Amino acid sequence: MSAQPSVAASVLSWLERHHGDALDFWLSGKDAPLASEGWQDHADIIYTLRLLDMHDRISEVAAQRFLEALAHAPLYGRPGHGGDGKTVPNAHLTAYLLGAATLVENATGLTRPDAVYDGWQLSAIIDPATKLPLYPRRWAHHVWRVSHWIGGGPSILWNLARSSKVEGVDLALVDEVLGAVETNLLDRETDLLRPYRSPALQRVFRTLYKTRHDLDLADLGGAVHVLWVYHALGRPYRNGQSLLDASWRQLSARRTFMEAQPYCLDFDIVQLVRTARPAEQAHPKDVQARARAMGTSIAQFLSAIPSGSYSLHKLPGALATMHEAAFITGDEIVPGIGAPRVDIIQEAGWL
Repeated sequence: MSAQPSVAASVLSWLERHHGDALDFWLSGKDAPLASEGWQDHADIIYTLRLLDMHDRISEVAAQRFLEALAHAPLYGRPGHGGDGKTVPNAHLTAYLLGAATLVENATGLTRPDAVYDGWQLSAIIDPATKLPLYPRRWAHHVWRVSHWIGGGPSILWNLARSSKVEGVDLALVDEVLGAVETNLLDRETDLLRPYRSPALQRVFRTLYKTRHDLDLADLGGAVHVLWVYHALGRPYRNGQSLLDASWRQLSARRTFMEAQPYCLDFDIVQLVRTARPAEQAHPKDVQARARAMGTSIAQFLSAIPSGSYSLHKLPGALATMHEAAFITGDEIVPGIGAPRVDIIQEAGWL
């Protein structure tokens, strides 16, 4: 099954205009740069093709080159493959790349070379004593920013654990790391991230930060980066009702997107509205109606993407939000895309 022409044609046309070389690489295998500065663009296109149900069009030549390049690239937690601080992907991008590699394997039947499992150093991802993910402590007050390390580290471990090819890395370790995060870095009543030590400094930071972003949205977006791994692992949220109330409050307060354009923040909120509710409970009609409206708004936006003001990295988050909305409404085929819905976090472990 393929995506409906309005959304799919618009997205492909936009990709051809703005990222033609990378798209051509994935559809035809034509030579394209795979240097570290281009990693994110390639992962974005892989996710986009998967979410449009066009992953069967991925070139096996491109897939093999991507997997080979990834196997020998410096990555976060695998520092022995060269590179420097400016070119080595951070925790967020490394988790995203490993998720993209999983999508490529699922699409083509290829497997990543064993070399991708060489050289990982647990002590570069988590503290050996506390099992807490490492993150830049100097940015601890920027909760959304450091959440990419606090959630990205466990996501990397989860992707490696599924291979059973990295010594000392298994699903039990991932669960232990999440337990350490829950005990030490998540608020006991809300499950929002609290990595900072000084409430006074945090208040100063929030006063400055709220001039640019919604503080509550940022808090939820930060927590979701950890909760994605909970969802992938099947670990229940400790404070599901609190998370549901907070995410629904944000979703119901807006008529269209969380911010000016649809992107991963919309996915964060809609995915949390879906997953914080017990699976055996149906979503109320007002939640279903809001999810359906969100999917329609995104479909309308993606059918006429602004040429100069939208970035590639926003696209997978927007498409994934439409899939999450379909889970809420009960649609097995995503309205506006015409593709079978996919739980991208359970498949890839990150977004």
